[in-house]
Amino acid sequence: MIGSCQRYSNSRYYDFIATFSNFLRRLLKLDPLEKGNKLEPCFEHHFTEQEIKYELETAGFRITYLDTNIHFLLQIVGLKQS
Repeated sequence: MIGSCQRYSNSRYYDFIATFSNFLRRLLKLDPLEKGNKLEPCFEHHFTEQEIKYELETAGFRITYLDTNIHFLLQIVGLKQS
């Protein structure tokens, strides 16, 4: 089972955080942050449903259960590499 925070793709909050943070990071010559990163109260990354599906499937997992009511709750099965 995996639990993760959900981010809606049309959220202006995460657009603002990414734009402002990356502006400052460019000035400091640091690598950009990914949209969905959040530092309060601790580091978290919030995924859209499409992002978390892509990340897990690319890593070789198959999602057998997905609940998106409040946060993501997923049950995954690792696939054998051939």
